[in-house]
Amino acid sequence: MMQDGGLLRHNHNRYSDSTVIRLTKAMKSHNGKVYLGLRFFDLPVGMQDYIIMDVTMVIENGFLSDNIDTDMINSTNCQCIPKNCACCMTLNVAKIGLNDFACVNITYISEDIGVRLSFSINGYIYISREISLRNPPPYCLSLPFLKEYASICLRLRNLKLRKRNLDGCLELDAELYHVHVATIHLGCFTIPI
Repeated sequence: MMQDGGLLRHNHNRYSDSTVIRLTKAMKSHNGKVYLGLRFFDLPVGMQDYIIMDVTMVIENGFLSDNIDTDMINSTNCQCIPKNCACCMTLNVAKIGLNDFACVNITYISEDIGVRLSFSINGYIYISREISLRNPPPYCLSLPFLKEYASICLRLRNLKLRKRNLDGCLELDAELYHVHVATIHLGCFTIPI
């Protein structure tokens, strides 16, 4: 059976590969292979812009993973001491060639009501910036060892400054040809201040 992939939703000026495509009743009860046709836009000249993928195993794994509690995943990746947290884990996003150990260090700067954010992969620092706690932007970069046209963006989410601590979460988005391919939850932190 073939499912048309032309139903991608447009989200913040990019298409997302995590877009939900509803399966028809006939497809759910179909015992054979299921294929998805994908068409890519804005690719360099000469690159194939249409592929057909076998998504049979993806669908089967999706049905099996419906009972997994995703809130517990990555809940212990951050270690904190007064005014500082480090969130570390191995990042594995095969689509962009990423399979490396990454750490994000967050240091609270009380004078500026901000944080110093540093991001390293395999011990090499790629980002080191001071940022405000108010609506921090994502920090995006291309890494030399990733696939061509791949990039990652580091995001701080749900920041809350309280009397005794700073709470928040870290996410990393991976993109290939400006198409969102993965979001990794690096963990949530509570920095004692």
